[in-house]
Amino acid sequence: MALINPFNDDYLIYDLKKHKYYGTPKLLIDSGIDLTILDDYGDISPQTLPERFVKKASDMVYQCIFNRVGSHNRQIIQFILAKNSDIRENLKDWIIWQAEYLLSVGSIQLDSGVLLKSGRTMDYGNLRGSAAYSAEMIDDMRSIGILNRNFATTLKNIDYTENNY
Repeated sequence: MALINPFNDDYLIYDLKKHKYYGTPKLLIDSGIDLTILDDYGDISPQTLPERFVKKASDMVYQCIFNRVGSHNRQIIQFILAKNSDIRENLKDWIIWQAEYLLSVGSIQLDSGVLLKSGRTMDYGNLRGSAAYSAEMIDDMRSIGILNRNFATTLKNIDYTENNY
């Protein structure tokens, strides 16, 4: 695993406080996604809609991983995503695929999960399970093993605490 320091470029911006990479609108545009199709009707800040959209897709990529590997592995996974140059390249694809998925089916996270007849709420996982995520993204994550809970365990000898992850 070739370790790098997190860095910003035209496609990814690293948030030092959240220990996450966020895609940029340029990442999506250069991949062929037309961000002008985003519906800004009634949006209080339509000029920031592309940035907010790609941020949502980026957050969902991390959420997908963290939901599967468990909170006890969060720091080591953040370290791997931030410092592994190969996975940084995968991250670009994952954000693109998740954005395409959101554009095609919408954000399942906007579904309320409220059973109107009874007024009770459903557990989010039972609402549609993993349907909130791009199947292509999940398959790619599985192929490199990052969704395997043991993936992080095999890397425990890395001193990831040195950078306050």
